[in-house]
Amino acid sequence: MFKRYIPLSFIFLFLFISLSIQAQDDQKKRPINNYLGLTYQAGKVLQTNDFVQGQNASGQVIDYYQSLRLEYGVKTDGRKLWHQLYSYPEWGFGLYFANFFNKAELGTPTAFYGFFKGPFFRWKNLSLNYPVGVGLTWNWQPYDSEAIPFNVAIGGYRTVYFDAGLSLDYRFAKRLTASIGVSFTHFSNGATSIPNMGLNLAAPSIGLKYDLKSEPPEQIQQEVPYIRITGNLFSSWQAVLNKLNLILPIRACPPNTWVLIMVYSALCLP
Repeated sequence: MFKRYIPLSFIFLFLFISLSIQAQDDQKKRPINNYLGLTYQAGKVLQTNDFVQGQNASGQVIDYYQSLRLEYGVKTDGRKLWHQLYSYPEWGFGLYFANFFNKAELGTPTAFYGFFKGPFFRWKNLSLNYPVGVGLTWNWQPYDSEAIPFNVAIGGYRTVYFDAGLSLDYRFAKRLTASIGVSFTHFSNGATSIPNMGLNLAAPSIGLKYDLKSEPPEQIQQEVPYIRITGNLFSSWQAVLNKLNLILPIRACPPNTWVLIMVYSALCLP
């Protein structure tokens, strides 16, 4: 079984080396702050279709799974303006391995994905983040009218991988950061092959990150232009800002702040 993962390991290693070389060429005087991460999850398969509810060859409810993620990430430092606007997020690539304890009907799904991890709040060594990942999953054992007639969840060998959640990260050593969190994961092929009821997962997570640089570079602070909200298109936002008595430099309103403003506008204004 492990032979099929050998090419994936080489792909991941190649991407890691390529990104490192590119970053060193582009920023020789200022190395990037990259890291390797490992995350484990064990949680709930949401009961959203008959297959996972027990109408399968085993006759057992499929309600539990485990997964492992291996990630290569980059911590942004402000050399690009969007780094600062998004409060110095992280981004990168990862490999995802899942076990549903029903290999005969679901296979051994594996995903390659890209991720973005932005902070809602950040303190000295602690941050509350919103990670999002999107990628491609393969190694499914999909529906087959004769061999696997019960699997109405996955209709093809490949599906989209989508994951979103919250994480609390704590840097407890010079190179080490621990994280706990919770996330929602969805697998679907967009009805490119049917049946395609999809799989939905929810689980807590625990992870560990190892910084490849012993001293992370200092965050760059750039001059950010101010914005002015005018016109009917932004009238509801302007009302919110006036009511909250907010000033409008972009630096004070990263995108996650605009999300909160829009939610407030929808819920609290007539």
